[in-house]
Amino acid sequence: AVLLLCLVLAPELYTPAAAATPVQMLVRAGFDGAGKVGGWLPIDIDIRNDGDDIEGEVQIVIQDTATNRGTYTPAPTVFSVPAVLPRRGRKHLQMEVRLPNTGQRIRARLVQGDDVLLEQDVQFTRVAGGDLLCGLLSRTGAALEFIPTLELPPPLRRVRLARMELTDVPSRPQLMSSLDCLVIDNMPTAGLTDGQRDALNTWVANGGLVIVGGGAGWQRTLAGLPSDLLPVRVSGTATVDDLANLAQFGREPAPGGGPGLSDV
Repeated sequence: AVLLLCLVLAPELYTPAAAATPVQMLVRAGFDGAGKVGGWLPIDIDIRNDGDDIEGEVQIVIQDTATNRGTYTPAPTVFSVPAVLPRRGRKHLQMEVRLPNTGQRIRARLVQGDDVLLEQDVQFTRVAGGDLLCGLLSRTGAALEFIPTLELPPPLRRVRLARMELTDVPSRPQLMSSLDCLVIDNMPTAGLTDGQRDALNTWVANGGLVIVGGGAGWQRTLAGLPSDLLPVRVSGTATVDDLANLAQFGREPAPGGGPGLSDV
């Protein structure tokens, strides 16, 4: 009798487990959540299906949110890829969308037929055209945190760092074009794919900038990079008597008076 009374008074405490959402979708946008206005925005989508088989598609819907357009409302732009998920299946998808202006809302949705199974906003930060968006591949921690504080010559305004992993390096040149520079420091690059290396080569040929750090782990940092991108071929180290030339180049006094080690 006591159990029956509890079920009557508090039925919400006994909601069947089957009522849980059978499909889950996780969306991650941009280079560390940043998208360059006028460029392409990569979007990673992970889907898990614990329900019935799904044969549908993932759509990225871009809706212009600008107001004061009178009676004219632009139709949304829709990018889509097929999504076939058997029961207990998982799928990782990467899509790319173009950001032609600042007044846009982006939503990701999983659609099967006429049914929208899941829908959510894609969260990202817009980077204005006057800012530099620099990807950062580094295991050095906070050593490069000073970069956003650099003073840039007009009309440039500031640097936005996008912290990335090796798997975030695009394999399509059009996605690389959203980056103004790529800083690689103390990061093993041997895992780069041929597609990623080709995209780097094409991007640099069209004006992209790669900045490579040295240090104790320089061999691992250079290992997977296309040799044509490197201004020098480093083969070892040598002892130098003083660091005067380095101080002149950096316009700062060199620490200590020497001698020191130099890559050659």
